[in-house]
Amino acid sequence: MGSDSPELREVLQLIVSIANALAMVICFAAAVFYAGAVTPALIVHKTLVYGAPVAALLFLFAAVEVCIVESLVHALHVDDRFASAFLGALFGLGFHPLRHRIGHSLRRFAPKE
Repeated sequence: MGSDSPELREVLQLIVSIANALAMVICFAAAVFYAGAVTPALIVHKTLVYGAPVAALLFLFAAVEVCIVESLVHALHVDDRFASAFLGALFGLGFHPLRHRIGHSLRRFAPKE
């Protein structure tokens, strides 16, 4: 083992640490599900119900951002990074009220406990 390269040791240490973290997450999840604290159906349902609209909104944001940023760059002759950051901040400020509306409308799909 004395002739191992430092790069090999680092790679092996990284692999072992990733495997350790993954094993801890799996054991923790197994303990939570075995204890009955959370049902897997609830997690899958919540992931689908909340994940699909958020993914659609992110796609919509990316498409709208590209169009608006190009228009701002050509109209105002500003840097594209500045226009993108400014528009991202505006969308970020507008997302908070939108999140409440989405949450309120999706509550009817949530399973009753």
